[in-house]
Amino acid sequence: MAQSNEIEEDKKQQGCIICDREKISENYCKYHEKAYENVMAAFHDWQEGYGELSFIEYLQKIIENPATGDWAREVAEDLLRKEEAKK
Repeated sequence: MAQSNEIEEDKKQQGCIICDREKISENYCKYHEKAYENVMAAFHDWQEGYGELSFIEYLQKIIENPATGDWAREVAEDLLRKEEAKK
């Protein structure tokens, strides 16, 4: 029984941290990795548009925006959890 749990844990570590699809990067599958790239690339543009905008505020705005796609929202939620855990 313990070996079965270890195998399940290994599978989880091998998959995307959001959806458990096959990872193409350290954390994400191809869909969440692309969303991550887009979220990170847009931060500078949002800072210019809003003036002073922290990374946490940016992530919150992405999450709350109804026009945000599911994958980008999931990535933003993951990044927000990580940022809040640093505090």
